[in-house]
Amino acid sequence: MFTTIWMMKRKPGLSREEFVADYETVHKVMGETVLKPIARRYVRRYFTRLDDAAAEPVFDVMTEVAFDDRAAYEQALVGLRSEAMLADFMRIFDPDSVVQYQVEEHASELSPA
Repeated sequence: MFTTIWMMKRKPGLSREEFVADYETVHKVMGETVLKPIARRYVRRYFTRLDDAAAEPVFDVMTEVAFDDRAAYEQALVGLRSEAMLADFMRIFDPDSVVQYQVEEHASELSPA
């Protein structure tokens, strides 16, 4: 499995609520058209402070996309870099905030309490 994590901040001027709603109703749908035939998993995790004393999160969302292998990832990038996808990306994300990683997962098996 080849899994990527994208850490991103919303475009200045968008509220968190506007950003989440837009990502889930517009950008995600566009992404699914590219990813459905190629990716195994597409998950968005939105950050929220646990208490008012916590600092504003550095990123607004962590997006995970998993593929069978690196070749499938490279194939998906062609569609994700299309003119329409990039234009929509620029509409809701701060492009200077994007950080991408390949991740290796190690899960613990825990019994229910």
